[in-house]
Amino acid sequence: MRAGSMRGGVVPVVLGLLAVVLGGQRAVGQPCEPEWAEGVFGVRGVNDPILAMTTWNDGSGEALYVGGQFTTAGGQPDARRIARWDGSSWSPVGTGMSSTVRSLAVFDDGTGEALYAGGSFIHAGEVRVSFIARWDGSAWAPVGTGVDGSVSTLIVFDDGTGPALYAGGNFTTAGGVSANGIARWDGSAWSPLGEGLGARFGNAHVQSLLAFDNGSDPALYVGGNFNFAGGLDANHIARWDGSTWSTLGSGMNHVVPALAIFDDGGGPDLYAGGTFTRAGGVDATRIARWDGSAWSSVDTEMDGAVAALSVFDDGEGPALYAGGVFTTAGGRQANGLARWNGATWIGIPGGVAGGVDPGIAALQAYDDGDGLQLYAGGAFTTAAGVRTNWITRWDGSALSPVGSGMDLRVYALASFDDGAGRALYAGGWFTTAGAVEASRVARWDGSAWEPLAGGLSSTVSALAGFDDGTGPAIYAGGSFTAAPGGPRVFHIARWDGSAWSPVGSGTNAGVGELLAYDDGAGSALYAAGSFTFAGDTRVNYIARWDGSAWTPLGTGMNDGVGSLAIFDDGTGPALYAGGGFTTAGGVGASRVARWDGQDWTPLGAGVNGAVYDLAVFDDGTGPALYAAGNFTTAGGVEANRIARWDGLEWTPLGPGVDNRIFALSVFDDGSGPALYAAGNFTTAGGVEANHIARWDGGAWTPLATGTSDTVNALVVFDDGAGPALIAGGAFVTAGGVGSGYLARWGCPTTPCPADLDADGELTLFDFLAYQNLFAAGDPAADFDGDGSLTLFDFLAFQNAFDAGDLIADCDEDGSLTIFDFLCYQNQFDLGCE
Repeated sequence: MRAGSMRGGVVPVVLGLLAVVLGGQRAVGQPCEPEWAEGVFGVRGVNDPILAMTTWNDGSGEALYVGGQFTTAGGQPDARRIARWDGSSWSPVGTGMSSTVRSLAVFDDGTGEALYAGGSFIHAGEVRVSFIARWDGSAWAPVGTGVDGSVSTLIVFDDGTGPALYAGGNFTTAGGVSANGIARWDGSAWSPLGEGLGARFGNAHVQSLLAFDNGSDPALYVGGNFNFAGGLDANHIARWDGSTWSTLGSGMNHVVPALAIFDDGGGPDLYAGGTFTRAGGVDATRIARWDGSAWSSVDTEMDGAVAALSVFDDGEGPALYAGGVFTTAGGRQANGLARWNGATWIGIPGGVAGGVDPGIAALQAYDDGDGLQLYAGGAFTTAAGVRTNWITRWDGSALSPVGSGMDLRVYALASFDDGAGRALYAGGWFTTAGAVEASRVARWDGSAWEPLAGGLSSTVSALAGFDDGTGPAIYAGGSFTAAPGGPRVFHIARWDGSAWSPVGSGTNAGVGELLAYDDGAGSALYAAGSFTFAGDTRVNYIARWDGSAWTPLGTGMNDGVGSLAIFDDGTGPALYAGGGFTTAGGVGASRVARWDGQDWTPLGAGVNGAVYDLAVFDDGTGPALYAAGNFTTAGGVEANRIARWDGLEWTPLGPGVDNRIFALSVFDDGSGPALYAAGNFTTAGGVEANHIARWDGGAWTPLATGTSDTVNALVVFDDGAGPALIAGGAFVTAGGVGSGYLARWGCPTTPCPADLDADGELTLFDFLAYQNLFAAGDPAADFDGDGSLTLFDFLAFQNAFDAGDLIADCDEDGSLTIFDFLCYQNQFDLGCE
């Protein structure tokens, strides 16, 4: 409508009326409350073993539910012992349980389907329960008066009188009635199964239940650690037909925690897995088959316990999958997971590893949106060599993690425009980033990860952008010696946006720091680390690359260099280096020194321990160089791990921190520029500050609750939602929210470009904020991106305010005024959908 009149006449009226009506109430630039962002980079898996899995639709879509010993899932802090995975993200189930969840099942008691959980807990959320609880999608409730001991397994079975929920475990009563090891819940009351189960020593413990109906003979099969069923000798396995117990031959010589029905082509048979070595009097190591009349072995079996069995079709036909703590199956390598096709065992490539006695405790098929996959949970931290954290999935060809983020530590970060737009580059020890393979280095464009070809062969410790005259490129330094699928690159490599290339012939040892700087002889890339040669030139821990050749900086240092910075102490800019050295250029220089392009000089008496990072920051009294690391004195004065050099003397930053600092960065979170320090400390200035803290020039403050583990790298990056501080390291949570070794600290992000005051709402104050930007000539007001500030920018801002038509004549008075906007605001939701 009337675009011309809007541009030529109405906008001044709008601006003028806004100034009159709103006065000076709120301007752009008001500080936000910075926070750790949730779900930006994600986190994988859970933080402790998984023991049970099932699928259920609570009305919002089919999801995978997992139970176990964990207290967080995907970094979600309320996911205590139980969590929900919808195929893309983790969420808690209420506030979880007070102790371990060992079993899960879905049952309709006549009031609708619900999720039942059993375990060793006595509270579900805030509700008192006795080892079993019911979740209806919104709240936990007890199941009658529950049972008097741990519940290890749950299943729904119809014995001919209607479906009921059966619970097995280590209890002796259910609903106050004697029920040895097993009981039936019909939706209103508990009842026993005859005399139940017994053991020669102690109580019977039921660990597995399986319902099977062959068309004429429905029965419930029970496995575990017991010797009697209904008074009959039934060693560790028995059958309940709804009224009577029966045995399966002479049973097993040890515990049976896993049962499944599988048809290998000759008809369905019962398979049992556990710790036994004999079944029905025949040798059957950890797995055996019951054909209805006799037990038999399954190939040459496993070398360790079988804890889970499941039938899954991976595209080659149904097969029986076994999970446990074994390393071989049928004599073939199979670390915790193997496939039985009816004739032979096949190990799943890579298997699982990590942790104490790594193995699989639960298996469940689930369609997560990428097709049906087999999920495996247990006590492992890696699958097929990739960090997965106690859960993985098998699609028939490969094991993969559940959740995004990096799979291992991040050591280096850089913000760089490679010609395709500014992006965040991350380097470290990881092999995947998000859902993509990315060996030790990856690029984040603000919404997705992408690999840099085949990546690099080992750890990346440093990243920096530099143009050697042939165009901007990102340089990586570390311990690698090759770019897989590409050239040999010794500890340093160049990425031009499409391929890796060597930097001369590299260095003879690791590169830990990179910095682009012009010392007066032309722009060059400076590299530092543990190397003594760059190419064929002796350089001693630091060298200069001009795009064609390596040159030394004097005689270098006598030990490693780990940090570089540019600082002007009033005599002109110079290169500063920190590390573990005690001489620079043959001159005494304790861990930190200055290079003016010709000579090295010390910084007073230096510091008494290693320097890991350097940064320049102005605390209001003028720019100064800050050094951080593992020292306790600077210039002979107490300075715990961080100190300030003003060009003449060292001063401490209050009481400092209680452990090493690995990274420094200057960032304005909305309340003014400050120096951020990160490492493996837990206090700063005597205040709790887990691994990261802020120094404003006078005091230390924490960043919420900090991170769950060490922070190794910091960088400021704008992903389009505003500048933020990005932290990388060994942590999986930041501020209590999930973060897969990477986290974002800054103003809350908003998908609405028009929410200029960042209050999460679109109001007239946003128009005032925009007016202030426009009047001040701020480039941020250039909404149409044409490089100049015109009335068209205001129109572009209005369009961004809502996807609808905000220049409509809402009050139908025949003219476009501020009252039309007020009318529209009253009638429509000005959200960002």
